[in-house]
Amino acid sequence: MRNFLAVVILLITTTLCQAQNAYPTQENAKKVVGRTLAVQLLNEDSETKVFQNKALKEVFQEDWTLTPVEFYSKEEIAKLKKDNPNKYSFLMQADEVNKRTGYIDADGNRTIIRTNDQMYINEYTVMSFAYYDFTLQIINNG
Repeated sequence: MRNFLAVVILLITTTLCQAQNAYPTQENAKKVVGRTLAVQLLNEDSETKVFQNKALKEVFQEDWTLTPVEFYSKEEIAKLKKDNPNKYSFLMQADEVNKRTGYIDADGNRTIIRTNDQMYINEYTVMSFAYYDFTLQIINNG
């Protein structure tokens, strides 16, 4: 339940921050609901990513009711897209975490930097958070 609450808060925050994104057409939404959702898992090269995959699986298995859901590696997703793209909609995620950091300089000017760059010595970090990008994809082959 704790994992679910954390994911819900993350999704709500991300949704509010991503208000500029377009909504799908009704036709595309119907295609997603009519297909199995193939969720891309992270490469488990760290303990953190193992935990994140476990939490992602748990949330989808317990709470996703719109379509069947299956979990795959990035390589397996690429094969599915090639071999049987019309059976699936694909929830892809970035392999690496993105960072967004806000700074206040010596004059009190605020700057939001959406990179993983180093902070300059004379700046004060106001906030910093990390996130993964998710993309929902459908492929139309006839």
